This record gives sequence, C-alpha cells and structure tokens, in this order.
Amino acid sequence: MSRLRGLPPDTLDPEQRALYDEIVASRRGGGTFDLFATGGALAGPFNAMVYAPALGRHWSAIGARLRFDSVLDQRLVELVICTVGAYYQADFEFQAHAPLALRAGVGEGVLDALRQGDTPSFDRDDERIVHDLAGRLLRAEHIGSDVYTAAEAVLGEGGMVELASLVGYYAALAIGLNLFAVGPPTGNEPIWGSAR
Repeated sequence: MSRLRGLPPDTLDPEQRALYDEIVASRRGGGTFDLFATGGALAGPFNAMVYAPALGRHWSAIGARLRFDSVLDQRLVELVICTVGAYYQADFEFQAHAPLALRAGVGEGVLDALRQGDTPSFDRDDERIVHDLAGRLLRAEHIGSDVYTAAEAVLGEGGMVELASLVGYYAALAIGLNLFAVGPPTGNEPIWGSAR
C-alpha cells in the first residue's frame, strides 16, 4: 500500500482534475498495467503527480514526450527505463515497462539479468552501449571521452540529450515510487520487496 492516499477523481479540485484527465488521455492504449487503482485513483507515479498538479503537469508532459515522441528507438527507450527501474529496485517502474521492452524487442534474457542485478549479455551493440551509459549515469560516474564518443556515434547528439533526460526522469520517478512505497502494478508480486 502506498504511503500516499489514492485520490479518486470525485475528490479532486479543478486543477487536480484537469491534470488527472490529461494523464488519462495521454496514457491510453498500449499499456501493460491498469492505469487506475482503487476508487479510480491513478496508479504508479501518477497519483503523486496529482497531489502537486502545477509540478505534476510538467512531469507528465516530459514523460509523455520521452516515451511517445523520442528520437531514440523505442527498444532503447524501454531498455533505459528498465535499467533505471532495476537500479532503484522500483517494482512498479520495472514491471510496468518490462512487457513494453519485450514488445519493443529487448530480449527476455536481458530483462532477467536486470531483475537479478546482473549485467546483461547483449546481442546488439546499441543496447550494450545504452545500458552501459545509463548505468554510469546512475552511478554518477564521470563519462570519459571514449564512452561518450562510442555512445554519440550510435545515438547522435539529440539522442544523447534524450538518453540523459530519460535516465534523469525515470530516476526521479523511481525515487518517488520508493519514497511513497508504491508496490508493483495490480496483480503482480514484488520482485524486490517494494511493499515496504
């Protein structure tokens, strides 16, 4: 159970309700989890966004842009999200995106390794490079010119900006999910014990 009480739509003030409706409209279709929790409150990180709608509106828009309109291949986007979710052991983030990663072409073995805290074995160089760079950013490592040059050759300059933004955005969501003890999507068991 989350530390934040779920906010059903009939309890929201006009600003909160406007954001709630925006989130629902922007996240419809293709999802792998129920967007709604008990009583119609939003699931995952979205309930917290509704608590602070002035901030949540920006976070939601950034997330929609990064997920649905990225210059990066969707396979790499989902790999980055799963890498971040596994790093923070944020069950909701990882479990909501692992099926999307599979659908986009990330191998089950890669996801299994992430679940177990291991470095995956990659068949594709772009996945290896993206995972390596995301991991270095998560560990706050200095990015040497050799690593940067290899990643930029695969992603381009715009892709590098988006990769850094993806890592930062999903790290912030994972931190919030852990702070508020948000468990996995409905019907899923915790991998890392996020029912803290």
